[in-house]
Amino acid sequence: METKAVCDADDKCHDNGFCVLNGKDKQCVCYEGFTGKKCDERVPCPCASDRGTCLDKKQPAICQCKPGFTGPTCSVAAVSPALTLRASDRFENKGSAEDNDDPEVYVHPTNPEDSVIIGTTKSKNDGGLHVWAMDGTELAFAAVPKKSGLNSVDILMNVPVLDAAGKATGNKVDLALAGVRGKINGIGIWRIDPAAISANRNTLAAKPGATQAELAPVLIPLTNHIREFNKDTELEVYGSCAFTYTPKSTTTVADALIITTKKAIAYQYTVSVTRSADGKSEPKATLTLARQWTVGLGSQLENCVGDAETGALYVGEESIGVWRYDLAQFAVADAIPAVPKPAVDQKTGRFTVPIGKRNSNDLRQPVLVDSTQLANPNGKLHRDVEGLALYADPAKGGQRTLVVSSQGANEYNLYDVSSPTNFAFRGKFAIRAGLKGDAVTKTDSLAVSSAKMGGFARGVLVVHDDATTAGADLTQVQKQATFKVVDWADVEKRVV
Repeated sequence: METKAVCDADDKCHDNGFCVLNGKDKQCVCYEGFTGKKCDERVPCPCASDRGTCLDKKQPAICQCKPGFTGPTCSVAAVSPALTLRASDRFENKGSAEDNDDPEVYVHPTNPEDSVIIGTTKSKNDGGLHVWAMDGTELAFAAVPKKSGLNSVDILMNVPVLDAAGKATGNKVDLALAGVRGKINGIGIWRIDPAAISANRNTLAAKPGATQAELAPVLIPLTNHIREFNKDTELEVYGSCAFTYTPKSTTTVADALIITTKKAIAYQYTVSVTRSADGKSEPKATLTLARQWTVGLGSQLENCVGDAETGALYVGEESIGVWRYDLAQFAVADAIPAVPKPAVDQKTGRFTVPIGKRNSNDLRQPVLVDSTQLANPNGKLHRDVEGLALYADPAKGGQRTLVVSSQGANEYNLYDVSSPTNFAFRGKFAIRAGLKGDAVTKTDSLAVSSAKMGGFARGVLVVHDDATTAGADLTQVQKQATFKVVDWADVEKRVV
């Protein structure tokens, strides 16, 4: 008490701190935002000078960001949703409106304006697939058996239909494949009917109140609708991705499905479709295991995405970062090399994994595109590493941008992955509240397309949003997961 009285009477540190006795000497302890022996000097404003200004001269500096920027120092670009997707009441078994999880963009093969967004509901009580037009109108819903939900959804285009002898019939189908979790552990497979999409859009344009009975099914279950896996002897489905690429030593493309697991193992299946015996029923899909391998450092995996042009596969290791595997360097059944165990710093107990580049002489080796600081102190991702998507820019010769959900920071990182050896960090952004939707938090999954559709000349980014929020501090108002659509042109304007 005496110390406080002496300090109060003798020196108030300019009201920017408080005084303590250090031996026989008095010493000012400054509040955050001030410095100097008498706490009479301001710490330089931490706000990015061209993006925000400092508020409150006494308490820790608070940055007031200019439009288009966000973050503690206004250093993060910000965009706003162009559209919020919600389940409608049109469908009797519409799925949980509070548990939407993973989106995918289906580019209509003959009319890009009829392209749609397909999204999963992972609720184990009423999971399924929603189909939305690019204006937010829900066109269809496909349910899965009760007590099961859907996690990741992916699309394979132009999959050949084979006859009983394995020869091509000349017919092709577009497939939606989604991980089924809950009472059922497996992969659900639907045929996408592009004609039904166009028909439903026309029906709803003429009659907005059309009922489910008046609309055509867009997602048609195949004959063997769900491929189940035994959790004990096969695998437990967690994440998944599908893409078509050309493996080494062949000119025949492979329709690949990658399933990721909590046990760090990735399973690669080849997808084939066989015509029904009577030629009238829906065809049958077969998943054939090609190989399996341990990804990265061996911890829980998340989502993945494949590049059809280069054959590269990107896999998220939740607490570590994003790994790239160049599958086109291998035959389908070749073993994938393991990541060498990194050395551990004996003082800190941590390790440092090289990020961002690799030797051009060995493209068969996996490489860490970027990491959390757990794997490398220079990593720019914040755990958990979640959704992944690839944007192929037709205006820049197919330049490839990898979009990663850096969930711990409520941000999205962008990387130029056009080169197989060097991966450049291009910037990051957040999605903040606008006229068409609230701010986005804790994104699990996302999808992107560069196709011109629905008024989006440069394509769209679609992200999962875990809750309705309000205010600059992103206070959760309602636990209702939705999908937000962002105009990719806005991302380019702010970041790229």
